[in-house]
Amino acid sequence: MGRVFTWDEVRRDRIPERRDFEHVFARIRQEVEDTEGILGGIFCGSVGHNTWNIRSDIDFAVLYNPRELRAVMSAFCRVNEFAAGLNVPIEFIPVDVELAATHMHTLDPSFLDHLSGIVEQTGYLKRNPLEVLVAGAITDRDDVRNYVKFKLKTFEKALCRFAGMNDPEKAPLFQKALEVPINTARKLLRLYGVKMPDDSKASVERYYVETAGPRERELFLKIVAEDKKYTERVSKLAVRHPPQMYLGAMEYLEKEGLWDAFEFVRLVALRLD
Repeated sequence: MGRVFTWDEVRRDRIPERRDFEHVFARIRQEVEDTEGILGGIFCGSVGHNTWNIRSDIDFAVLYNPRELRAVMSAFCRVNEFAAGLNVPIEFIPVDVELAATHMHTLDPSFLDHLSGIVEQTGYLKRNPLEVLVAGAITDRDDVRNYVKFKLKTFEKALCRFAGMNDPEKAPLFQKALEVPINTARKLLRLYGVKMPDDSKASVERYYVETAGPRERELFLKIVAEDKKYTERVSKLAVRHPPQMYLGAMEYLEKEGLWDAFEFVRLVALRLD
């Protein structure tokens, strides 16, 4: 899973290298240490599992003091500007320390479980945000249903406009299409009470196929396989390569990817009713 690049990004050599991520990791650690209003943080997602690649973004859940909001957001902006210069995307997940102690914070139950597993594996910076985060009031079933309904709406709206979209509009949509099977399956496995060693992509792939219906399993495996192919192909793309190589990497996404992702989510929605 991860970014889908436009031809313009390939042509302008805007695909990051592994060392670029290491520089951004170091900058985040520096800002966390130097900014008093940042109370603690956790590298999560593929970075937390140490399974990231050049398509990844850096997911960072960060606990902050709302009374020092401007200084904290300035630190985030500095990191984003630095990372943008290296073509590395960052997804900050800010958590207000005062809201964290209430049921009004925005982190869903499955994400809290994810953070807990990451902390056990790799730890945290400065202070563990989970020490103050309370469990949300939303149920696991509502969590999955809300996520699936949101994705259905996203894909339906996109399909209505798809023929007129340009590359920059399509790229984040294609990324969602490649990510949705794993993210949905992860939530479903939690709902079903399936015990996994962790919630990494590899674990989700292994356990979901044992619980999915035949058609969902078929689409799941197809999209996951195409995602891996895209990673292999994009790692070979460079400015010296012609557009035909880029188009070859994008062929599945342009012709089938969005439709397959929508059908997968639709079938899951029917089973959750």
